Formats: sequence, structure tokens, C-alpha cells
Amino acid sequence: MDRVPGKNIVYRGVPVTPGIAIGRAYILKPLDLDAVSENKFPLDDVNKERERFWNAINNTREQLIDIRKRVSEATGKEAGDIFSAHIKFIEDKTFIDEIIEALSEEEVNIEYIIARQIKNIENSLESIGDTNDHIRESFIDIQDVYHRLLRNLMGIEHIRVNPQKKLGSPVVVIAEKLIPSDIALFDPGYILGLIIEYGSRTSHVVIISRSLNVPTVIRVPGASSVIKSGDKLIIDGYSGAVYVNPDEKAAAKYEKKKETEKNAVVHMKSRDYDIGRCETKDGRYIRLMANVSNINDLDKACVNGAEGIGLVRSEIYYMSSDRIPDDDTETAFYRTLLERMPGYDVTVRLLDLGADKMPSYLSRATEKYSPLGIRGIRYLLRNRGLFEKQVRCIIKASVVGRPRILIPFVTTLEDLEQARAVIDSLISRLSPGMKIPVGIMVEIPSVALSLEKYMVLADFISIGTNDLAQYVFAASREEPEAESYHQPLHPVILNIIKNAVLCAEKYGREISVCGEIGGDPSASCLLAGLGITNLSVQPGYISAVKKELKRRSYGDLKELGKTALVLDRTGDVMELLKKDR
Repeated sequence: MDRVPGKNIVYRGVPVTPGIAIGRAYILKPLDLDAVSENKFPLDDVNKERERFWNAINNTREQLIDIRKRVSEATGKEAGDIFSAHIKFIEDKTFIDEIIEALSEEEVNIEYIIARQIKNIENSLESIGDTNDHIRESFIDIQDVYHRLLRNLMGIEHIRVNPQKKLGSPVVVIAEKLIPSDIALFDPGYILGLIIEYGSRTSHVVIISRSLNVPTVIRVPGASSVIKSGDKLIIDGYSGAVYVNPDEKAAAKYEKKKETEKNAVVHMKSRDYDIGRCETKDGRYIRLMANVSNINDLDKACVNGAEGIGLVRSEIYYMSSDRIPDDDTETAFYRTLLERMPGYDVTVRLLDLGADKMPSYLSRATEKYSPLGIRGIRYLLRNRGLFEKQVRCIIKASVVGRPRILIPFVTTLEDLEQARAVIDSLISRLSPGMKIPVGIMVEIPSVALSLEKYMVLADFISIGTNDLAQYVFAASREEPEAESYHQPLHPVILNIIKNAVLCAEKYGREISVCGEIGGDPSASCLLAGLGITNLSVQPGYISAVKKELKRRSYGDLKELGKTALVLDRTGDVMELLKKDR
């Protein structure tokens, strides 16, 4: 973290969501197990500590019973049984007696005893490695319960995932690292801005912060240690500057900038939007749709003249709740999307859960992020109740519009065959004769390289350039150190897109791009030149993309695409786009 000389303390980060935020800091801290295990002190009253322990046991049991009920209703008895095992453990006499005995013998704070137990479990996990999955899973379940018990003892059970409940006024949130389920649960009315020590421009957290329109700066190392809760902050989401306790001059300067920004937004809302068709100068029609995660995104999509919804990130809708939405609530969400887009397609991507996107009520505290693990359709096929519930809700809502179902993270033909069997069976049973198009995300090399084999079962295809680049270049989008390798405009990716276009044309299938690059006006011109006629972008980018496409001719764009395909590097493509402006 660089300190700029002068009276003001200014730190520099990477701006990822534009805007000016001014407010008090709120440090969002995860549970620091090391700190707890080192914080050992003698007790004045062992009986009082024993009472605290029993209260935490009872609270934990009640929470687990509630979670088991909600998960069982939504995903089936098998998933609920996981939490039945957790409940048995928290009620186990041997477990309780061990803690009470240690408390009586050592007469030290109960948090220290439990943190030590967790550390012992973690050491056991490391020692067994992957040699015995059953034993390892049992250890993980025990560790999960211990963590929940410890959070209840410390009174921080829900602070990490739902901090606004603890706040009295809007704040600037500072965190070492966030996962999508953290930010999805934020109430935008309480979050003025975000500062994240660790992150990348293409991370899901950044994408969500953009949809929430929250000024965000990442890569400000040490921010959560140097900045204190209550400090006055200014976030410049344009330059990446973060001012800590600014002087009057700096504060006045940014108050003026914020007022100018506010007036510009008011002006944008009051002006007439170009909501007509997007056509190039020589008549090539490019359909511009919106990526949405919530009703706020939908409002922006409507205002900006989106011709449908090309991607509903339904997992973000799930993560914005503290429990699995019931059927009526979820159906109402899809129904609202459809009603607000009469005559247009609304493409609902099935829950792309797993990896870094997992609601707290479905995940375990010990799960680690892996972009190569059980996510997307893999997760849904293992959690059939949740899969069927979502499809059922989409079918119920379909009476008021034109829904489409998009299957995420397809990697094999078996994935698609099994998923279609579930979907087609539900449609046949609940609404015989109804036609709901079912498509696949093209984001995995195995699918991109054998796309023709999927055309029999896929009614349309959607290319997710963010994940496609991640898997092609083995560069996690959540890993800042690998960001230079994450290159969605590399000629390799462009050739994959071009081949997908040719395949879609051959089989008469619609193809779209829903990745972040589509929101860049120059990149959108390149995609159009490769033959893409459907782009789905963040709602706020529609106007700029439309303006750029309408001033170009398709003939010129085709030449642009043709030239880009034979280049060698992303830098060459960027230079080409720069010259083309």
C-alpha cells in the first residue's frame, strides 16, 4: 500500500466500479481462529462460563434444526440429513462432557478451549489427507459444528454474511477478501462503497458490485489493518484513490464531485433513451439484452431499452437471501422478470452454485474455493430437489412470458442428457405441450471443442467469456496474481467464438455472448464482426454499446474480426481495437 506524501493519507488501489463514496469505515473481519486460540485467560467464575457454554449449545441446536428443516424442504431428505448429523453431535454427551471437563480442570475461557479443539481437528484433517473420504467428511462435519458453536459464543454468528443488520447508518465496507455470498447479502441502502484488499477485476464479487452500483476499489493491501472502523473515508472509484480522514479541502473537493455525479445521474434518468433496435449502418441487426441478478438490474435494463434478458444470474438471487426462497417467492421473482419484458426472451441460468458462489445456508464453513470442483449442473444433479424446485418455479411463471432455461457448467454430453431429462420430464408433467427452450453455457474447453455433438439437445448456446478464458488459460478469475493470464480477447478465444458461430449457423441455433467483454463498445464491435448477433451485457452498458455499433457498418466489422483472428497476442488485438476507434 503506497502512502502519498502530504497532509491527507491516501492509499492507492485498482478501481473496478466507478463512483464516489464518502462515509465512515466499517471493517468486516472473518473469524480469526488463530487470535482466538491465543487469547487464553483465567476465569473468576467457572459456573458463569459453564452457563455461557450451555446457552451457546442451545442456540446452535436451534439454528441447526431450522437449517435442517429449510434444506430438507428445498433439496430433499438426503441434504437435510447432513444437518441431522450435526444436531446429533451438538447433543452428544461425550462431546459436551469433554468441553465441560476441560473447563473445570483448566478454568480458562471457553472460546480458547473450543478453538484449541478446532485446531486439533484441522491437524487431523491434514494428517489423513485424502486417504479416507468417510473419516475426512466426519471430521469436516465436526469442525463445522465447532465453528458455529464458537461464533455463537462470541456473538458473531451472522456478522460476516449480513453486516448491515449490525449497522445504524450506511458505511464504507472494508474487507480482506469477500466471496459472492457475502456481497450478495448486502443491503445496498447500507453500503456506500467497498474496499477489498484481495481480488481481481473479473471476479464474481466485482461483477456483483457493479450490478449494485457500489463504488469499489480492490487491491488495497493492509486496508483492514490500517484503517479503523469509524474513520472517515473517501473512495474514488474512478482513480482508485482511498482517502483516510481527509482534510477539509479534500472533503470539499469530493463532495463537489459527488454532487456533479448525482446531477449527471438525474440528467441521465430524465433524458430520452435510444430504446430502438440496434442496427449497423448497413442494416445488420444486433440484439442487445441485459444480464441481471435482481429487480434493481431489471429496472435498469428496462430504462436502457434491453431487448430481453440474456442472463438471469439466479444464484445471486439465492445468495441475496438468508434462506432458500419458498416456491411462491421464487416463482414471483421469475414472473416479475417475464412481466416486465413482454414479448422478449428471459433466459434464466439455472443455479450456478459451487466454487465461490454458495449461499451460507447451503454451504459448509470448511468448503474451499475450487473453480474445478462440483458447481453448476454438477451440483444440481447431485441436489435433485433443488434442481427440480427451480425448474418447477420457472414453469409456473412461464404463463406470463417467454422464459428460456440455460444450463451452466456443462462439461460432458452426459451432463446435458441428464439435465434435459429432468427438465423435459417436469415440463411434460406440469405443463404438457409447453415449449421452453433449453440452452447450454459454452464456457468449458471440452464443450467448445466438440460443440456439434451438443446441437441435437441444445436449443441455443450462450458463451461465457469470463469462465471460458479462465479454463482455457488455467487462470482463476479470483486469483489476482494470475490476472495477466486471464485474456478473454486473446485470438485463441476469438477463434473459439468464431467456430461456435459457424456451428450455430450450421444447425440453426441462436448464439449469444454474455461475458463481461460484451459490455465494452470496442469489444462488442469485434464480437459483431465475428458473427455474434446477440449480446447480453450489464444494463448500464447497453447505451454505449448501441451507440458504437450503430455508427459502424457490418462490412467493416467483418474485416475487423477477420484481422483479429490471425493475430498472435491479446496485446495485438488491443492495439487493433485502439486503431479501429
